[in-house]
Amino acid sequence: FKGAGGSVSIESGGHVGDVATCRFFSSGKVALSGGGDSMLKIWTIADGKCVKTLKGHKGGISGTSLLDQTGRHFASCSNDGTVKIWDCGGIRPLATYKHHQMIPGKINCCHSNKNTLVFAGELGKISLVDIRSSQGFGLGEMKNLESKSIVTSIFIHENTITIGDENGIISILDIRNNGECLHSFRRNDSPIVKLTPTENKGEFFFM
Repeated sequence: FKGAGGSVSIESGGHVGDVATCRFFSSGKVALSGGGDSMLKIWTIADGKCVKTLKGHKGGISGTSLLDQTGRHFASCSNDGTVKIWDCGGIRPLATYKHHQMIPGKINCCHSNKNTLVFAGELGKISLVDIRSSQGFGLGEMKNLESKSIVTSIFIHENTITIGDENGIISILDIRNNGECLHSFRRNDSPIVKLTPTENKGEFFFM
């Protein structure tokens, strides 16, 4: 869409079914989308062409997160209960994660901050992965925290994790204290669809 007037600039098709997530890479010239068809697609903004399709998930894509400033590496989470790490230059995932020692459940959301990837979903489990390694992405240790309800949105900032759940509650958890809740509030009973941190410390948008 064009900002002025909201007119459609380019309309592209490619996914089979609903598109669950779409985001720009840091350059602003390329976009990443994920759909219910379990595929990830990379698009050039100038002409709306799909330049790459990535396959590996066995369920619909529910979210993505860029892992570095260049956008070369990113994570995707899925209804199949896994989170996968990708290199834009490759065709196969570099690593796959799921909640430790648990029956897989839908992963609703993921987010990364520097060297830590966090993801959560239907089972109320929140997993953190240290993705630093001399051998590349996705080989770090995993830590698991608990939530009392289905987590629908998440982001990590320094030593805290902010989560939104199915009941419209937003909670801020202390990573250093095994996920102790520092603060929580509710604006309404509708699920929190999206949490987005701003450049100002401690501030975020939600819907």
